[in-house]
Amino acid sequence: MANDTYALPAPLQRTVASWHAAFMSGDAGALRPLLAEGAVYYSPGVFSPVIGRDAALTVLGAVWNQLGNFTAGRTFVAGPSDVCLEFGAAFRKSPLKGVSLLRMAEDGLITEMEVMLRPVPTLMRLAEVVGSAIGPTLLDLKLKP
Repeated sequence: MANDTYALPAPLQRTVASWHAAFMSGDAGALRPLLAEGAVYYSPGVFSPVIGRDAALTVLGAVWNQLGNFTAGRTFVAGPSDVCLEFGAAFRKSPLKGVSLLRMAEDGLITEMEVMLRPVPTLMRLAEVVGSAIGPTLLDLKLKP
């Protein structure tokens, strides 16, 4: 993959490279050092944001455990702290295509991420499986002071 993040400051370039490595390996736990403590995650499967590193990792881990055939696509830089990462994956043999929108702080920590996926029927099946698996855990994390 070409270095298409050259317009970003070096710490942010390292974050994007680490994100790609974690994604391609399917290891959501490798994202822990990349996420700010108060990171906000906007999931395509639920309307309300998931706030906090632990809550975001819970959701991402559950989702990534359901996916396979990870592929990285294009990377778009949108200013000094924002990137769009295109990706593909499969859920139960159904292909998914999506983008992750990342906003990062100067130190490279991800402060906000929003994921969009298609097609909708596959997204809804994935959201149902993930929700069943982590619903109570996620609720506890959301209610944590």
